[in-house]
Amino acid sequence: LPLWQLEAAGGKPGLIGFRQIGASVHSVQDALRAEALGAGSGTAGHIYETSCKEGLPPRGTEFLRAVCSAVRIPVYAIGGIRLEENQIRTVLGCGAAGVCIMSGMMTL
Repeated sequence: LPLWQLEAAGGKPGLIGFRQIGASVHSVQDALRAEALGAGSGTAGHIYETSCKEGLPPRGTEFLRAVCSAVRIPVYAIGGIRLEENQIRTVLGCGAAGVCIMSGMMTL
C-alpha cells in the first residue's frame, strides 16, 4: 500500500481486510513510519532507472542500504532491477529481503 493508505487505516491492517500489509517507502523516514504503523514489510524504490518512472532520478543503492539498516521489517527493492545485470545480488547485498521485478520479467 502507499504509506498514506496505511496511515489512513491507523496502522491496523485488519481495518482494510488484511492480516499483514506492506507499504511503499521512498525515504528512511517513510520506512520508520511504516514500521511504527505495523507494516509487515516495506517496498523501497525506485532503485535503478526505469521506464515506469521516466523523468525521476533513481534513488540508488545507498538509499536502499540506509532504509534496510533503519528498520527491522523486511525491505524489498523495486525499480529498474534487471536479471542480466547482476543487480539482484547488489540489492540483496544492501540488506534487501528480496526484489520486485516487473519490466525485467516482461522482456525475457
